[in-house]
Amino acid sequence: MGDLRVERKPAEGLKGHRRCERPDKRVVLRYAALQTPGWMLAALVLFWIKVLIEIPTWVLWLVGTAWVVKDIALFPLTWRAYADEGRKGIRDPVGHVGICSDRLAPWGSVRVQGETWGATSEDKRVQIEAGTTVRITGRDGLVLRVRTESRVSAQRR
Repeated sequence: MGDLRVERKPAEGLKGHRRCERPDKRVVLRYAALQTPGWMLAALVLFWIKVLIEIPTWVLWLVGTAWVVKDIALFPLTWRAYADEGRKGIRDPVGHVGICSDRLAPWGSVRVQGETWGATSEDKRVQIEAGTTVRITGRDGLVLRVRTESRVSAQRR
């Protein structure tokens, strides 16, 4: 299928302190391709409703158009899920820097790449305070292993 990457384009202003992102045309085409079967099924159901129940054609057009408009209206909220950034599966947080949301004593949570993960300190005897910058050193399922950033060389970002 090729390399489908999200082209990150800054918008005309700032939304809060983050730059606004827009999807590239591949993400739009992927979204439309995945919505098309739903549109076809809706059209088929509306056709059968027209055959079985005598209702005005304009009602069918109205319902069909509303269905497509609904998908278009939801696109700004869901397009990031269709942008895989060239990777399969979830974004691997190992090697990235995060911030402790809770005190790790030795369990807690860490915020990394915009997501909150359960985490444990690499050295179970070390407690890491909330707000501390940590480096993710590994992962056991959905639990990250971390250590404080001051101990780790900043070579991997």
